[in-house]
Amino acid sequence: MRPDTPILHFYEAPAIPRALCYRYTGPYSSFGIAIMEVLEYVNAHHLTIIGPMRMSYIDGPWNKQSPDEYLTEVQIPIE
Repeated sequence: MRPDTPILHFYEAPAIPRALCYRYTGPYSSFGIAIMEVLEYVNAHHLTIIGPMRMSYIDGPWNKQSPDEYLTEVQIPIE
């Protein structure tokens, strides 16, 4: 845990019993398209989203030179 900053708030989130996890590699400008595809998968498989999505920004401009190398994990709580 780190101290909050003017643009970031850190908190401990509750455990998710079951989640659909998706690892997106690429620029943030295409991230919305990837999320829409994941949500289409959720609907096609009759899954129910039971909480807000979580994003874990694993690789980004702080440690990668190319946006094509950015890695984000999306966690969607489902039942």
